Amino acid sequence: MMGLLLLLSGIWLQDGNAPQFTKFEFIRERIAHKVLVEGVLANTTGAELTDVKLTSIYYDGNRELRRSKTARIAKVGSGAKADFTLEAEQVPNFTRYELYVEYGGITRLYGGDEKAPMPALRKAAGANLALVSSKDALPKSFPGDVVLTVVVKNDGGSPADEPTAILGFKVRGQEQLVRVVLDRAIAPGTEDTFEVTIHDLEAYSSYEARVTFVFAEGPRPADPPPGVKELVVRSLRMVRMADGSGRLTGSFKNGMAIAVGEVVTTFQVGKTDVPFTLPGTMAPGEQRPFEFYVPSCPSFDGGGGWGVEFKEVAKAEPATAARAPSVKKTGTRTVGTSQIKLPPPPVKDKNNDPELNAKTRIKDYAVGVRGLMYVQGSYLANGKYTGDVYLMRLIILDDDGKPMKSTPTINMTVYNKDQPWGKVQRIVGREMWNIDATKINSGNVADNTVACDKKSGELWVAFVRTDGPNFEPRADMTVVIPDLGTWSWKGLSGKFEVAAKTADVPR
Repeated sequence: MMGLLLLLSGIWLQDGNAPQFTKFEFIRERIAHKVLVEGVLANTTGAELTDVKLTSIYYDGNRELRRSKTARIAKVGSGAKADFTLEAEQVPNFTRYELYVEYGGITRLYGGDEKAPMPALRKAAGANLALVSSKDALPKSFPGDVVLTVVVKNDGGSPADEPTAILGFKVRGQEQLVRVVLDRAIAPGTEDTFEVTIHDLEAYSSYEARVTFVFAEGPRPADPPPGVKELVVRSLRMVRMADGSGRLTGSFKNGMAIAVGEVVTTFQVGKTDVPFTLPGTMAPGEQRPFEFYVPSCPSFDGGGGWGVEFKEVAKAEPATAARAPSVKKTGTRTVGTSQIKLPPPPVKDKNNDPELNAKTRIKDYAVGVRGLMYVQGSYLANGKYTGDVYLMRLIILDDDGKPMKSTPTINMTVYNKDQPWGKVQRIVGREMWNIDATKINSGNVADNTVACDKKSGELWVAFVRTDGPNFEPRADMTVVIPDLGTWSWKGLSGKFEVAAKTADVPR
């Protein structure tokens, strides 16, 4: 069954020395998730072209999803046109594409996205930001200020906007992520050195560093009117990073005459709801900035917005926010820039991108709930109970029925028997799969612990620390795995055991 995805035609003016396209039509087949492109290349170079090769690559942010088979055109006379077809199988939803046209020792790069799908010529390669090195200097004692010397370079042909260092410190066996925006941009052909100071960091056994940058801007919802007597979000900005993650920033403004707490916001990112809980309380008239990341940014198609819920509190407590990291640029030097050329295919790692196997069918992936565990609390000397921590065991299976590692976002509404307890979100990063579930105990477990049972391949996810010893958990849960789908369960209770099932909403 064939369905028209995009249909665009007409002359698209380009560089006079580069071929142009008079037709570029996307067609998606439901069978095998195949994407076809039927196009027409116009030779406006002023000379005959021979052995023309065309290859399209489909991306989610800066992550390659799939590439087409290379199409060849034997000969195109000066001023003539030639038809071509590009074919790619198992293509998930993509946010942009690149089209490489090779002829006579020259490679031309064209690109398009959801808003401008017709191929547009790029005269330079995109940004290519990489971490050159990082080195940490420890404080005299912990907690203390750790200074990292971070060197990054952009050897691409375009600026890397808002370069961001992602630092993962292993503290008490668990990964503690710190994200730091290094600068407004790093120019092409530049290598910059920064000193990043992380304040009041606890002792850590190791750390890892990587970098990313802003790849695409999302919709900018209009601010509410000034002086509105509500709790509102202002200056909301949503961006997609080159590593596929998303960053949301803005500020909350309490325009009411009451103090509020338990502020839960649901941000609409495209067609996906992303929940966020603001820590602490807000006094009347208070405005507080926020920033948070999602591991996999949804498509911006569908716009953006927000909705907020809160509870009135008797008195607002002063906020105790940790000191933000500080950054200082200490050096810069010029490096070479890469030339436009067809990049090599990515390494085929089924855990990182399970659809790289052309035989894969998205519907065959499955998620199951393997059981419920809890770590019992204890009574302190003052008679206060520390609370029990409940963990749920999830299993994610590939199309061969084998456990696989993925990066799901888990949203839950939790109940104690039939009484609502609260909403919970767990965003699973790839580093969490390195945490050993067998080492969880009453001394190190937290209500947001996520770890891997390496023998079974299960993901252990903590979702509640109780207020007392009498708690009967029940939950409604949704699991979203990028490019694979959405799984939902209603009324999980008892042993929390549900057989693995395929996605309720395939991606």
